[in-house]
Amino acid sequence: GTRASEGTWEWQWVDVPPLEGCFVVLLGDMLERWTNGLVEATPHRVARPANPGGAGRMSIVRFNGLDNDAVVQPLRGFVSEDRPSRYKPITQGEHMQRAAENAAKNNRELIASGKMPKSKYVPFPPDKTKTL
Repeated sequence: GTRASEGTWEWQWVDVPPLEGCFVVLLGDMLERWTNGLVEATPHRVARPANPGGAGRMSIVRFNGLDNDAVVQPLRGFVSEDRPSRYKPITQGEHMQRAAENAAKNNRELIASGKMPKSKYVPFPPDKTKTL
């Protein structure tokens, strides 16, 4: 199921149980940048449900991707003298590259520490010395 951070720097993960007739919306980091941090991205992860045969859950992933060369920075309405820009301009492509590199680094560290089992899937970025 979905897990979200309680908002602490220690990343205390809490389960987000499905509620009848409700849905969960996770806000992303692009919206956080555009609003100059007014709207915060939701730290989240998806974990295998403890009871896979129990209550059903449907996940629909919807990403609003930009062109790789699109520059992302806080919108004018969210920047002022009292609230200067918290983010430097970055292209969507640069941002996605950094996010992928950080995720891969985090996964390698979790696997090395034994906190995450090694995946049977191709690592990211793939090891170019090996053939599939």
